[in-house]
Amino acid sequence: MLDYEDYTIDGDGYQGNGNGYHGNGYDQLNGDWGLFYKIAKRFTYKVVREDSEDFLHDLFLAFARVKASYQVKGKELTEGGLMRVAQYELADYWRKHFKRINGIECSRCSQEQREKCKDWYLYPDCPKAIKLESLDKLVEDGNGDSTPLYELIADDRAVDLVAMVGC
Repeated sequence: MLDYEDYTIDGDGYQGNGNGYHGNGYDQLNGDWGLFYKIAKRFTYKVVREDSEDFLHDLFLAFARVKASYQVKGKELTEGGLMRVAQYELADYWRKHFKRINGIECSRCSQEQREKCKDWYLYPDCPKAIKLESLDKLVEDGNGDSTPLYELIADDRAVDLVAMVGC
């Protein structure tokens, strides 16, 4: 028989019976996966709440990959090693998040360039900044007329009038 509590949504919008990570029972994992969860749960609160469960799964995958590579080399992966992997994954998460939000990826910039960017207000002159334009932006044609940018985007399915006139 189904337990009603296993199929209810709690006040935070998560399904389950309150057991483990947001009610999904991760605290009942055994072996390596139990150890992975023990380490990972210390880091999941450090990301945006909506991304926390995805980040937890990313950590599990990273832990499993590193453990497999250690086993090939005949090494043992300790809790300290797992903590270090989690720290790297957390830093990578925030780099990707920053890039997604701001359109700037500073991870490949030199330390000198990063210092310059810190001096500028919100990176206006960053050489790697992606400049975004609104499609509703009005574009002037030089005669005093303006057209929304989205109307100027070429359509691959449109008739090529230049080619037709040349026929």
